[in-house]
Amino acid sequence: MKFFGNIQCNRETRNMGFMNEAAAVLRKGQLVQIFPEGQNTPDGKMHEFKRSYLVIAHRAKAPIIPMVTDGQYGLFKRAHVMIGKEIDVSRFFTTDRPMPPRAEIEQANAYVYGKMLELQAELERRKRGTK
Repeated sequence: MKFFGNIQCNRETRNMGFMNEAAAVLRKGQLVQIFPEGQNTPDGKMHEFKRSYLVIAHRAKAPIIPMVTDGQYGLFKRAHVMIGKEIDVSRFFTTDRPMPPRAEIEQANAYVYGKMLELQAELERRKRGTK
């Protein structure tokens, strides 16, 4: 997995070094794809986000670029993808400390999650051909 540039995140070991590693990649101007739910969705619906993606963006001073799919994966299936406008989460954080206050993280997470739900709804509207 290192060959492909994957960064291991193993919550069971409680090793949070992946956040610094991902932030370093972003500071180099590269991209990091994060699945904030922490796993593939078992039912195609968006579930609760783990909040480490916000800490990574904060440490890297990088925006979040939301992306949703319809989950249509498999042989002879076409996945639909929608990419939203970047979100500058720095406006939610009042400190430069590596770990923002929990309340600020929660507020930023609620905002990003809401934007992701809006993006997902727009993807579904476009698939149906409605406005």
